[in-house]
Amino acid sequence: MNNSTISKTVSPNPLDEYLVAYFDLLGYKDFFKAQPNQIPIFLNSINDVIQKVKNNIEIPRKSQIISNNIHFDILMKIFSDNILLCLKTESTNIEIAKVLTFISIIAEIQRKFTTEYGLFLRGGITKGSLSFNADFVFGQGLIDTVELEEKATYPRIIFSTEILDYLSSLQDKNQIPVPNAKKYFESWQKSLVISSPDGFQFLNYLGKIKVDNPLPESILSSLLDKLKKVYPKDYELLYYEVYNQEKAIKLHRKKLVDNLAKYGKYDDIQTDNKKSAETREKILKKYLWVLSYHNHICDTYNYPQHIIYGLCNCDFRFLTTTISVVENNAAEALHEAN
Repeated sequence: MNNSTISKTVSPNPLDEYLVAYFDLLGYKDFFKAQPNQIPIFLNSINDVIQKVKNNIEIPRKSQIISNNIHFDILMKIFSDNILLCLKTESTNIEIAKVLTFISIIAEIQRKFTTEYGLFLRGGITKGSLSFNADFVFGQGLIDTVELEEKATYPRIIFSTEILDYLSSLQDKNQIPVPNAKKYFESWQKSLVISSPDGFQFLNYLGKIKVDNPLPESILSSLLDKLKKVYPKDYELLYYEVYNQEKAIKLHRKKLVDNLAKYGKYDDIQTDNKKSAETREKILKKYLWVLSYHNHICDTYNYPQHIIYGLCNCDFRFLTTTISVVENNAAEALHEAN
């Protein structure tokens, strides 16, 4: 046997506490069955998104300020439609900022998947023990996030009790020496965590911090000038990409309307193929959940012009739910008539 072909043994890293996010793509398996001719295009879309995920992860690593003060090295594993992102926790005075930044990166990834490619995600975020190296990932944190993904049911990324408790403890201990810092970080967390009627709390990927900057404008301007001189790369990263909430909501609306139109009727299914109709309705219900979330965001952030109005009915051949989207002018007339 040629010894050169035998790989060196890699010892497992010790178990450590990590923030763990795990998610997959809604409709991935169905796409391969239903649209085999579109698989190369789908593959390119997935690849584009993965590259953007990597770019998002790299942004904190490029920051001299961050690298000088905290360990911010997000580890990633990707297999098929499954993505795992992990970040080691630390005991520092700015751990709350680190955790919220990690969650914000996940929100940005989910937003890009959804608004740019129409790919909706389901998964979970927790805090737990992991051993992570180049060959494998092992630990309770991975088990817990996979279980969260299974519980999520709808296209959402849900939070575990462990990470929510961790955030609460960090908020209580927050001693960052900046005016109004506590209020700012509490609002930041509130913009990322949203409650669902079924008792889960999930990632608000279309949210936005609703609070004034913690620093007075004059102090902020002075700090930005100093940042530009001392840490020019960090200054560039600060303005890398400004999140335009209304633009994201408009794009989200378009992708969602397309999917509601795609799965909201059964005209192309023969009467003797009830199983196909039931499978489609199962997918439709996931997008109806997204519809509820989308309209909630439009109400919360005052974007009534981007609310989606739909008329639900029943296909009596299969006794399955149907939906047709009503455009705004017709919706307004319908609303006034009622």
